[in-house]
Amino acid sequence: MEQYLQVRRGIAATALPLSLGERAAQIAVSPAAFHSPQLRIMREIAVDLTLMCNDVYSLEKEEARGDMDNLVLVIEHERNCSREEALTAARHEVSRRCARFQQRAREVPAMCAQLRLEPSQLAAVDAYIGVMTAWVAGYHAWETETLRYVSATKSLPSSGPGYFEDLLQP
Repeated sequence: MEQYLQVRRGIAATALPLSLGERAAQIAVSPAAFHSPQLRIMREIAVDLTLMCNDVYSLEKEEARGDMDNLVLVIEHERNCSREEALTAARHEVSRRCARFQQRAREVPAMCAQLRLEPSQLAAVDAYIGVMTAWVAGYHAWETETLRYVSATKSLPSSGPGYFEDLLQP
């Protein structure tokens, strides 16, 4: 699992939207807060949530292409379990990380007090947490509504694109 996460985090580039969100929101979190365990862990969880959920939604398409960097396929292989058991385990991983994200968010006010952040710095931390939360929620909304994953009946050729052009047609 750890090897999968290291590889997946690297190839997914999902940390970039968090940086872009911070820039777009014109916030600058103080270095002490930005590098605090709470925000560092929350960033990692936000990245993991998007790629793990993507792996569940894109499972059939990735499997058809022979892609193996997929949470469900890794769980199936590591645990030698059925697809349904792997999907259940993947959902559990997502739920566990959501709970951990929320726990770290509850720790942020104490961390900010300990760092003696000024009101503008507190506002930047709150805005950054909002960016992370919006990223995860927005990504989930996109993957549940996009046509990219609607057709499980079509299979992809191993040399083809990651989606079917006709699915994107109105």
